Amino acid sequence: MMPTFRVAGIFLWLFLAVTCTHAQKANWQRDSGFPSGDAVTGLIALDDGTLIAGTASNGIYMAPAFGAPWEAKSNGLASKKVRSLIITGPGALVVGTQDMGIFRSDDGGDSWQPSNSGMTGTEIDNLVAGRDGTLYAASTRGVHISTNDGHTWTPIGPQGRQIWTLAVGANAAIYAAEPTVGAYRSTDRGTNWTTMQLNASGIIVMKVSPGGAIFAGASSIYRSTDGGGTWTTIPVNTDLISAIEWNGVGHMFIGAIDGVYRSVDNGTTWVPFTDGMDRGAVSALAATSDGVVFAGTFNGRLYRTGSSTSSVAYSTTNVNMGATACSIAPNPMHALGTLSFTSAAGCRVEISLHNALGQRLQVLRSEEMEAGIHRIPFDVSRIPAGVLFCRIDCGGAVTSLPIVVSH
Repeated sequence: MMPTFRVAGIFLWLFLAVTCTHAQKANWQRDSGFPSGDAVTGLIALDDGTLIAGTASNGIYMAPAFGAPWEAKSNGLASKKVRSLIITGPGALVVGTQDMGIFRSDDGGDSWQPSNSGMTGTEIDNLVAGRDGTLYAASTRGVHISTNDGHTWTPIGPQGRQIWTLAVGANAAIYAAEPTVGAYRSTDRGTNWTTMQLNASGIIVMKVSPGGAIFAGASSIYRSTDGGGTWTTIPVNTDLISAIEWNGVGHMFIGAIDGVYRSVDNGTTWVPFTDGMDRGAVSALAATSDGVVFAGTFNGRLYRTGSSTSSVAYSTTNVNMGATACSIAPNPMHALGTLSFTSAAGCRVEISLHNALGQRLQVLRSEEMEAGIHRIPFDVSRIPAGVLFCRIDCGGAVTSLPIVVSH
């Protein structure tokens, strides 16, 4: 089944998120010719420009380059409900579907054949290729392994578990998670499994970084640097984290309910990376070796960054980029509140209040401010109860904080 939008999680984020987020220009461009119209569930970006996209109900599409005409590639694909898509070699593709198992193509997607020998489940939620070319499939009947490019499969456990997502690390280590609470690891290619102490529900995606850390995404990011032995919860001001990707220099990207976020410090801090992208949930990410990032969404749109993300200057410690150490108190508030923030350099600052639709309700300040700590009192007694956003534009770098108004 497809991941569901957790509405309660969205409101939890709106009420509890009180830390700064800096909007960086990602310069996203939309491919208006992408024909899907439904969720992008798998995305491959090759260095020669070729793009391959799997969709939730319309099968596979392929284009020779971003902006070029897309061609349906579903001949022989008995189920077009694609859940996962990987490339295993030149012209060799493997697809996992929601209701008919696995299909293979050896001719670049021109034709497909079922490839379910040994497979015990028909819902394939995730496909992953190990560093040695071994393939792993997550299904409603656990994890399956293939050592012959997906022609045959062998179940390897964990027994009786519905595995939604998995990741493969070095030395045959496998990490797997259920859609509810439950995460497991095997250090011997699936012969034995142990339960990991990953106390999170709704894990949608797991992936191993180029440096070997394991990441899991749900309403937060979870990171393990010791092979799944211990996990650190990293709050991100978003929800429904459905995709994880890295560019060529190790910068990390996540696709979430409200767009893309970026981290340059191994997932410790995050900033929105959505300039030019329509607001919406991102379901798939891919990147080329030169740092161009592609994003597919739940509403069937496809984007790419206008240039390599490896060359976009950004530092989480560069406070000259805008306001830092931001806070609003009290929050929730009834009438009077105070915004506090720090700027390391003098700049022109505009502070304004916006409703949940982005409409500006009130300008609190619009003036030149010197470097230092600033405290700005304000009054929301005449603003209807609900969720607001305080927007701080400090020399062109924008920071937004949510405010809950309760009269």
